[in-house]
Amino acid sequence: TAMYEGLSLEERNYYGCITAMDDQIERLVQYLKQKGVYENTVIFFCSDNGPELNTPGSAGRYKGEKRSLYEGGIKVPAFMVWENGNLPKLIKQPCSTSDYLPTILEIAGVTNADLHELDGESFMKFFVSKDTPRNNPLVFCSDDQGAVVSSDFKLYSRNGNVELYDLNNDPEEENNIAASHPDEVEKLSLYLHHQMNAYRDSFDGKEYGLESVKRMNQKWHDIFKVKE
Repeated sequence: TAMYEGLSLEERNYYGCITAMDDQIERLVQYLKQKGVYENTVIFFCSDNGPELNTPGSAGRYKGEKRSLYEGGIKVPAFMVWENGNLPKLIKQPCSTSDYLPTILEIAGVTNADLHELDGESFMKFFVSKDTPRNNPLVFCSDDQGAVVSSDFKLYSRNGNVELYDLNNDPEEENNIAASHPDEVEKLSLYLHHQMNAYRDSFDGKEYGLESVKRMNQKWHDIFKVKE
């Protein structure tokens, strides 16, 4: 586009896609306002996982890119808009897209009594108190990597090698403190293995059947030595 004249073709395409997305979001917002429902409509926006390799994208000061489970691969811009919700500008607790469904259920006043167990949790409580911790850490898996993000620490695991970071004081993940915090490493490692067991149960059809798994034609990848 003329907006990015003088840049390389790759940069024009990259930034042009972002601009086109912004334009379409504006169309959606204007439509909701015309219908008189914008003030009571909840809009979630979340970027994709980190910048792709060999693109103009940047993770800024964070380590890693897309497909990495360092912060540069999983920490992304996100926001929630709800005019009638009277939301604060910022929450500090780590959240994930797995929290969207529980959050929507709470907003809609729907109980989870008859639903399957959900991986995430509603983050509406974080808007009430900035110091409210998560009930459970967040878990990420990709290829041979695993990561657990709690309110205070982050565990990063790859090929049996474990690292621990204090994200509150070291968001760039420069200081591996695993050796000085063995109890925290053990606790988060056990939680990671526990979740892997739960994910394996889902993959084996114990929660939702096997229809979607068969359609994807995928096999379970044993990233970790799963503990009971």
